[in-house]
Amino acid sequence: MAIETKNLSYTYSVGSPYQKTALKDVTLHIHEGDFCCILGHTGSGKSTLLQHFNGLIKRTSGELRVLDFDLNRRKPDYKSLRFSVGMVFQYPEYQLFDDTVSKDVSFGPKNMKLDEEEIKKRVREALTLVGLDPDEIGEKSPFEISGGQKRRAAIAGVIAIRPKILVLDEPTAGLDPKGKKEIMSLVKSLKEKLSPTVVMVTHDMDLVAEYATKVIVLKDGEVAFDGTPAELFNNNEIVNDCSLRLPSGVALANELREVGFDIDHNSITIEQVVDNLIKEIKPKENDNA
Repeated sequence: MAIETKNLSYTYSVGSPYQKTALKDVTLHIHEGDFCCILGHTGSGKSTLLQHFNGLIKRTSGELRVLDFDLNRRKPDYKSLRFSVGMVFQYPEYQLFDDTVSKDVSFGPKNMKLDEEEIKKRVREALTLVGLDPDEIGEKSPFEISGGQKRRAAIAGVIAIRPKILVLDEPTAGLDPKGKKEIMSLVKSLKEKLSPTVVMVTHDMDLVAEYATKVIVLKDGEVAFDGTPAELFNNNEIVNDCSLRLPSGVALANELREVGFDIDHNSITIEQVVDNLIKEIKPKENDNA
């Protein structure tokens, strides 16, 4: 199991006029190898939940286990946990701070107390994995490279620690369609080559339909849904109750069903719907021949 919570709750500013309960009895399981998307509107508890996964927010109520780390213990090993769970925040490029890209990417490996040769190796490996040339980009200031390169460099700084779990908070925020496609292609590649378990917060339902194997929807700090993307987008009650937008593929499939096409409810991306439509049309064409 990659991540397991049981009745996890969290309240900010306890005892003050600003007291707010962000999580209420959250119980969930994320298996190793999952691509899990966490959905919910602003204030639903998504970021609070994510920050529990690498100990940025320390558990106060309920149970939490991440990989081999039992965070219910009196003194959990948060330092080692953070080397196993890589956190990419929204607009990660704003976190760049050092003189050169290479120095910035080396921050995590240095904190791991690795030797200089291993640090250099990891910096080159991480930059290469995110599609940046270490020789061309490495010695440049982070403020001299393009916006897309900055985001990739920031992600390189996270994966240089070689995390087993990659946690991303809105990784495509502010990007145009081309930029979104590039970042998601990168995330998919990192999942295959480095971090087998991915947990991602997003508001983009098309990305959920295309990439997620598991979806968790939070509403007012509670789990409103836990299942597959197809199960979610075919559950009108949950979609409406949580005010979720349907992916383009599901909206198209619904329109085609209204005019008589028998589109499989597991078809939730545009590509799947088109393939399903072609299979539906071909027998009819043969019947008319």
